Amino acid sequence: MERFSLVLLPLFSYLSIATTLDIKSDESSLLAFKSLITSDIINQNWSTQTSVCSWIGVTCDTRGSRVTRLNISNMGVAGSIAPEIGNLDCLVSLDLSGNILHGPIAPSIFNLTVIESINVYNNTLSGSLPEDICRQNRLGRLKMLDLTWNEFVGGIPLSLDQCPQLERIMFGLNNFSGHVPKQIGNITKLMELSLDINYLEGVIPQEICHLDNLRRLGMSDNELSGPLPAAIGNMKALHDLNLDRNALTGAIPSTIGNLSKLQFISIMNNELNGPIPPTIGNLSNLFALFFANNNLNGFIPQEIHHLHHLRGLSMSNNNLSGSLLPDFFNMSSLEDVFLGGNKLSGVLPSEIGNMKVLKALYIGNNSLIGPIPPTIGNLSNLVTLDLHSNNLNGPIPSSIGNLASLQTLQLTFNKLNGFIPQEIHRLHRLQVLSMSYNNLSGPLPPTISNMSSLEYIQLVNNKLSGALPSEIGNMKALDSLFIANNSLIGPIPTTIGNLSKVTYVVLSYNNFDGPIPSTIGNLPNLQFLDLTSNKLNGPIPSTIGNLPTLTEVQFHSLLEIYQIWSLYNSWPTN
Repeated sequence: MERFSLVLLPLFSYLSIATTLDIKSDESSLLAFKSLITSDIINQNWSTQTSVCSWIGVTCDTRGSRVTRLNISNMGVAGSIAPEIGNLDCLVSLDLSGNILHGPIAPSIFNLTVIESINVYNNTLSGSLPEDICRQNRLGRLKMLDLTWNEFVGGIPLSLDQCPQLERIMFGLNNFSGHVPKQIGNITKLMELSLDINYLEGVIPQEICHLDNLRRLGMSDNELSGPLPAAIGNMKALHDLNLDRNALTGAIPSTIGNLSKLQFISIMNNELNGPIPPTIGNLSNLFALFFANNNLNGFIPQEIHHLHHLRGLSMSNNNLSGSLLPDFFNMSSLEDVFLGGNKLSGVLPSEIGNMKVLKALYIGNNSLIGPIPPTIGNLSNLVTLDLHSNNLNGPIPSSIGNLASLQTLQLTFNKLNGFIPQEIHRLHRLQVLSMSYNNLSGPLPPTISNMSSLEYIQLVNNKLSGALPSEIGNMKALDSLFIANNSLIGPIPTTIGNLSKVTYVVLSYNNFDGPIPSTIGNLPNLQFLDLTSNKLNGPIPSTIGNLPTLTEVQFHSLLEIYQIWSLYNSWPTN
């Protein structure tokens, strides 16, 4: 037994010395890193007077013999990355994200043979990546490479497929250029490929569609062209597909309906054409469908109503036609609907009232006809209702007053008639009331003054009559008042001087009479005043000279314009 102990003692001594040497080597590497950065936290904490394993952001193995993790994320670290960081050859995880590091990423980092995660997200690192980043069995265990939100340039290395364990490649928000390497299609374990917001060009390689474990594919905000590969339907694990703002052309392949796990798809702002494939109705897990700003045509497929989890739908600014079918409005999970700028026709069905969780409805700039159904008043969660530039007719339903959450009501450029319903005053959260270019008649309801949140009133070019109610002075949040081209009569109420936030007042082409109230001089933010073509009389109030922000005034005649010009020229300049 004594002989056995004597044999082991030198071995233990050797291991102890080796451990000390290894941890000293790691300490030296970290101190070299510290020498090129500034950070109050690290400068105060990383000291040779304490064990390197106790330093903030540093994790060692269980024996305390080697540094295995370095996480100094969001510590306000500024400076550059010392090449000695690549000497931490037992490092498994490196997280430098959320700092102010600049300059190139140290190439030595890519020699770390056991590292599994490299994260330099949100710095100002620059330069290009080594073309042989994954060759010669380097980075053989790497699972995540996050370079997002830096200033890297050059091409994406073709050798990435020689990092066989890669699960996440995140290169978004950089200045990478060139083509997307087809070799990425060989990284069979890849679950996330994020290349958004770069300068990549060329087609989406067919080989990408071999990635049957991929959950997120992001290539938005690049310069990609060509069609969507038909083989995209092979990516059965895909949850999130974002190809916004490229120059993609051709039709949406019907194979898109094979992506049964897809939850989010956005291919907005491209040059896609042709119809929306009916197979879109197979995407039963979808909660967001964004196809806006393309050249898509044909009908909205009836099968879309099978998307029972859909919350956001955007197909604005295409060439879609046909009617909105009642089944569409039975999609009870929808919160946001954007269909403006198409060629949709027919009527708004009464089933619209079934969309109880709807918050935004944009169907402006289409060819809808018929009345606004009274059931629209059931949409108690609606924040924005935009039906402008259609051919809707009939009265505005009084049930509109039930939309207690409404902030924007946009009904301009239709053929609506009748009175503005009294019930509108119940819309206490309404900020924008826009009903210009209709055939509305009758007086402005005095109760409109109860709408204390209202900032914009646009009622131009209707047939409104009666007086401008004095209660308008109670609308303290009002920024713009446009009621031109109507048949309003009587004096401009003196209470208009209470609108302390108003910047635009346009009352032209009515039948207002009497003097211009001197209280207009109480409007400190007024920039534009138009009283053209009324029956106003008397002098122009000198109080207008109190308006420091006023840039344009329009009255009825050249004589009055000359008078106001003379008045301006008599005002002091400082």
